[in-house]
Amino acid sequence: MREHELPTEAQALLRELREAKGEIERARRELEHEISLTRSALTAQEQRASQDRTFAQALVSNRITAIELLADAWADYERAAAAAEVDTLRRKTRPAPRAAEAIRLKGRELALARRRAKLAEWTLALYEWHFPWLAELRDPNAEEGYLEALELEPDADESADGDPVRHC
Repeated sequence: MREHELPTEAQALLRELREAKGEIERARRELEHEISLTRSALTAQEQRASQDRTFAQALVSNRITAIELLADAWADYERAAAAAEVDTLRRKTRPAPRAAEAIRLKGRELALARRRAKLAEWTLALYEWHFPWLAELRDPNAEEGYLEALELEPDADESADGDPVRHC
C-alpha cells in the first residue's frame, strides 16, 4: 500500500513519525556537537594538567629549572596585568592609545624586572640552602636601609619641571 492509499489516521501517524525522526536527528546533532565541545575542553584540561605536572616535576627534580619557571610565571602575571590595563584604556569611551602603549611598555619592563628580581631572590635562597653560613654574611639593616632610601628618593618623572601634565 502506498502512503496516499493509507487511511487518514495512518497518514497522520506517519507524519508524526517523520517529525519525531527529524527531532531525534536534530537532538543527535546537538549532542554530537556538545560531545565535541566537551572533548575539546577535556583535551585543553589534559594539556594544562600535563603542564602542571611538568611544573611540579621541575620543582621537585631541578631547583634551577623551577626557579626559572616561577620567575617566568611572575613575569607572565605582570604582562597580563599590563595587558588588561591596556585593553581597558583602548576600550574606554575616550580611548587613550598613547597611554595604553606606555603602560604596555612599562608592563614589559616590570615583567622583566620582576623576573630578574625573583630569579635573584630564589638563587640567593638556593645558595643559602646549600651553604647556610652565607646567611650570616647578610646585613638585614643595610638591606632595609637600601629599600627605604629607594622609597624616599623622588622619581625624575615626578619633579615639577618634568611633569608632562603640569603645562595643561
